[in-house]
Amino acid sequence: MKRYSLYLFDFDGTLMDSFDSLGYIFKESFLALNIHIKDEDVPYLSRVPLSVGYEKMGGRLEDVPKYIEAIKEKLHSPEALHMTRVFSDAVKMFDYFKKNNIPFGVVTSNEIKHVKDVMKFLDLDYDMFTVVVGSDLCKVIKPNPDPILMALDILSYEGNLNDVIYVGDSVNDYQSAVNAGVTPMLIVRDDLKHENKNIIYSLEELYA
Repeated sequence: MKRYSLYLFDFDGTLMDSFDSLGYIFKESFLALNIHIKDEDVPYLSRVPLSVGYEKMGGRLEDVPKYIEAIKEKLHSPEALHMTRVFSDAVKMFDYFKKNNIPFGVVTSNEIKHVKDVMKFLDLDYDMFTVVVGSDLCKVIKPNPDPILMALDILSYEGNLNDVIYVGDSVNDYQSAVNAGVTPMLIVRDDLKHENKNIIYSLEELYA
């Protein structure tokens, strides 16, 4: 695969195996508003904006702020943190990128605190990321291109956008990269069908 001058990644579902954690977060947050969801609802909820998912599950539009607050509370809970694991291919990629001085960062719809908490809990080096952009830094979320563009701005990146790649596990991640003008890449970690052209099944494909 082509070598890029900058690698940017989504966090949950891409670098971190947070499916169990997200299941807990979504179930408890919906339950706080007297709505029960099933395990099979979690993949969908993790790939759409919170407001869209809440309404799809039968929630009232006026209750969306309460739902978002519940999500934030559970996201930073010890229970959710202890259910998060790092993907083995991410660990191998971290080592390769660090040894070869390849710049890479994170652009996530979660808060930077979440990234720091997870990295600390898993005894991983947060400072290996060249840049981290979260929803507390950029107020709009993917598929808007602004989070990715903010990362480039922070780095004062002046190179060709085609030499930047953004890797994520959702359609919103992919579309955000397209909208930002950088190379989109979708990592498939499930059995769902995808129509996107740029697909990998392991992060090791990025440098193999």
